[in-house]
Amino acid sequence: MNVLFLVSANKTKLFLEISKNLVKKNKAFFWISPSRNWFNFLIKNGVNKDQILCLPDLINIKNKDELTQIELTEISTIEEEIGDSFHNIVLMDRILRKKNNNLSFRIMLQTYKVITDFLQKKSIDVSISEQTWNFELLTNFACNALNIKSFYVDGTKVPDGRFSFFQGSLLNKIYLNITPKEGDYEFARKFIQQYREEPKPVSYLKSHFASPTLKISLISKLVNHIGLFFKDREDLTRRNIYALIEVTLIKFWNYSVIKFKRNFYIKNIPKDFILITLHKVPDSAVDVAASKYFNQLEAIRAFIRIVPTKYHILIKDHSHGLGLTSFRSYNELLKGPNVHFVDPDFDFVKLMSKALLVYSISGTSSLEASIMGKKAIISVERFWSEILASEAIDPYTLSSEHLLWILQKPKVKDSYLIEYIAKIYANSYKGLILDPIKSRDAATCKNIQNLSKGFENFLNERV
Repeated sequence: MNVLFLVSANKTKLFLEISKNLVKKNKAFFWISPSRNWFNFLIKNGVNKDQILCLPDLINIKNKDELTQIELTEISTIEEEIGDSFHNIVLMDRILRKKNNNLSFRIMLQTYKVITDFLQKKSIDVSISEQTWNFELLTNFACNALNIKSFYVDGTKVPDGRFSFFQGSLLNKIYLNITPKEGDYEFARKFIQQYREEPKPVSYLKSHFASPTLKISLISKLVNHIGLFFKDREDLTRRNIYALIEVTLIKFWNYSVIKFKRNFYIKNIPKDFILITLHKVPDSAVDVAASKYFNQLEAIRAFIRIVPTKYHILIKDHSHGLGLTSFRSYNELLKGPNVHFVDPDFDFVKLMSKALLVYSISGTSSLEASIMGKKAIISVERFWSEILASEAIDPYTLSSEHLLWILQKPKVKDSYLIEYIAKIYANSYKGLILDPIKSRDAATCKNIQNLSKGFENFLNERV
């Protein structure tokens, strides 16, 4: 079996260790790297050059001229093949969407062709990746066009400490082919009871949180980026040095302004309220999985407009997104009566336990709320949609009448929650798919062993 991994920043180190553990299991591993830096890392760690597609070596396009008729025809053919438009796909990528459109489309066209050629020449059987960046999305599309199995590997969030394999890039379909057994249902019943008694934040929240401050460590990060700017400037998965400085300063300024406005956050939690949880942006949960709503604040404003005034609305920012939104933008959400911001450090469980309804664009807060026995809704289909209070709601077309119906309908039965958890548990594996630099738990030998075992079982028994 020929298995393809896609370089995914520091998670590449996990993927590499997994491949080393499985290479003796009659599997050959290949790689696609968007970066010369990661290409060199793989070479230094024993991967043969012939097994790696280094995109910067083949794609170095600077031409911003109008697309030729030949290029437009090629793009149209690919769009028909993959069932999506380049216009849509480019907007999912936080770097390419800021570049000249002709340049971005030209890069995407060449990337798709190069990846397709690599998949065919290396006789790839299965592709495994995270699907955030443009080259990852294009690889998934190319695999689908060639009938190659392509999976997005990610954590199940709840239950925590487990991972699974998803079909497509939207994280809406876990690859399900194992029927839950009585042991899985027993786990589900105990898990729900224990989770409600002592809910804990999911691992990715703990591994990434850091308040925006100007730390000494930023100097080493800056030096590293300056080096990569000259050595690896064709890497389209990394901010350039100017953008890094700009974002760092903006985050620090925005966070400082909000902290200075001591009365910005509500002090006393009202009785009847709807809780809205924001995403960190940019983030694949919005850019890719909910690309229609990638302007998160506009979507939230649309939702607020249809909430009857008798209900309070509490908005809680994502702990990873502090400083990414300006004070002025926050204030745009506060124009209606009974709309308040909650301090991001406020205990989410306490908020959730008192909320009538929890809403986010596509966030796992809705999953956590549902397991806690609360009503929750989101705007796109995710793999936990079956346990929410409603099908995906579009904030631009949602009516006050439909929202009231959601608020008044019975809660989701525990039997549905048990069925969901049992199904997820049966079709997932123990292990953390997290950045091993930011998460000590992910970097342990035990975690890598668990991940390798999960990958081995999945590839041997289910693919």
